[in-house]
Amino acid sequence: MDDFNVQDKTILVQFTGGPRDMQVISSDSANEFDMMEAYNVLVSSKGGTVGREVGVMSPAGIKLISRKRCDKAPQRHIYEVTERAESTNAILILVRYIRAEAGFD
Repeated sequence: MDDFNVQDKTILVQFTGGPRDMQVISSDSANEFDMMEAYNVLVSSKGGTVGREVGVMSPAGIKLISRKRCDKAPQRHIYEVTERAESTNAILILVRYIRAEAGFD
């Protein structure tokens, strides 16, 4: 994580479109999946590089996994980073929906 200079910074990801439309997730979340997903977006987008695509699970896919009731991979939804902003205590990554990939929800 040091490659992205995120020590002691909160990572916020704001979704536009798709199944996570209008959601904001945080690396400080008490929800383990949201916390991991925020880090996933940061790392897979190379620190929030504008134009990079990232794959995330839908809320329905997350529920299935959290209940350990699925034996197949849930559908991944692809978002593109549209903006990145950084302050002394947070990194904000804005993403917009592009498409769904194979799987199920």
